[in-house]
Amino acid sequence: MRSVSDESGQALVLVMMIILVVLLMGSTILTLVGESRKASFEERMIIQAYYIADAGVERALAKVKSDSGWLWDAVHLDADKEVEYITDLDYSGGRISRVIIKEENIYPAAPLSKEDVAYTDILIISEGTCESSKKTLKVRARVNAPLHFCKGVWINSPESDFGKNSIIVSSITSSSGLAFRHDCIIYGDITASGDVTVMQNIAIAASEVKTTGSVILENDARINGNVRQAGTSPFYVDLSNGALIGWVEDVAGQNEIFYKDVYYNGILYNNSGRTIDESKLHHDKAGVIKIPVFPVLTMSMYENNYDVKYTGNKTFSGYFTVDGILFVTGDVTISGNYSGVGTIIAGGDVNISGDLKRYNDDLASSLSILCFGNTGITISKGSEAWALLYAPPGTPAGMRGVNIGNGARVHGSVICDKIYINSAGNTLVQYEGSLSNNQPDWVTSVVDITSWQELYSVF
Repeated sequence: MRSVSDESGQALVLVMMIILVVLLMGSTILTLVGESRKASFEERMIIQAYYIADAGVERALAKVKSDSGWLWDAVHLDADKEVEYITDLDYSGGRISRVIIKEENIYPAAPLSKEDVAYTDILIISEGTCESSKKTLKVRARVNAPLHFCKGVWINSPESDFGKNSIIVSSITSSSGLAFRHDCIIYGDITASGDVTVMQNIAIAASEVKTTGSVILENDARINGNVRQAGTSPFYVDLSNGALIGWVEDVAGQNEIFYKDVYYNGILYNNSGRTIDESKLHHDKAGVIKIPVFPVLTMSMYENNYDVKYTGNKTFSGYFTVDGILFVTGDVTISGNYSGVGTIIAGGDVNISGDLKRYNDDLASSLSILCFGNTGITISKGSEAWALLYAPPGTPAGMRGVNIGNGARVHGSVICDKIYINSAGNTLVQYEGSLSNNQPDWVTSVVDITSWQELYSVF
């Protein structure tokens, strides 16, 4: 028979063993909880580091979208075409260690100025750190250049028509050919990627006519400026009977011919009946002419990106303010006096029904009108419009354009598929730099992400 002391001793041992097991389990649980909390903390830091790196990418994208001049001046003109945009910036409990922006490609190749750029392909490398965690993102994007309103008049179709006695105080750029059917005066250069044709008995006054195609002057046609024909054979300069590159001036009762310079890389056909001063002919000296790609915007860019939306047709008249992007799903009828800086997006056609001016001639105000209707923008007879106008290419059967009525006066810029100036003429189109300079790049610039990659991670 066991004694009571033996049984109590056994119970004590059992209790001690249970306590030991509990202590061991508790220690293990505490260790596991600690490790779990540590892993959870590290995971949060890794996620935070990723978000910080992502913020660096977003800042870089915002910079190149809003400031095309910086992308050209700081990145393209850099010897390595690479810029460290951000270095050691405190952000959200961590740090954007660095953000590098590098140009990988530009189109067209070797542009002469930023206004010639259609798009730039860039690489963004962004490093984000939080505590001991680090994330690196490698993002490629295509930055499509904003509308270069500073081009003045920029057209896409050879079907454009400049009315009789029109005065164009602007350069003219055509992404195709040009045909002049009426006398007009152009205070600026004419640049085209196709043939430039001056019809019979028509005189064009321009600083210089430049083309990658041919220059064709029909009978008794004239260009009162230099010609630069950069296309090699089979392209050519063709002077028909009585045609002249230069002008005729009455000197002491006698008509005297003053020839302008002809730079040509192709072939010269002189059937004008005139003997051209050889000092004015420069073969293989036309150099290279770069024509930018015509910009094509789509309405989808703005369907979810606007400040104010109007459903249906909308009329602006009297005094009104513009601020940011105003999206109109239908037609727009507009006249009056405006103030502010903004853009009107028209899903339908646009009718400038009367004078459209800046309130009190405020040089800080600027209005751009982007029209995506089937026809385009119409400026009524005798009206005066101060605005930047854009209409993208339509279909061959229904080209969008800008139709300028007889005697109308346009101050600003016209970028469209086709421009039509009423043949009754006496119309003025004048580039206005203050309107262009005040328009922010981001409104018409598009950035497309082409790849997004997370690189190695370090803990």
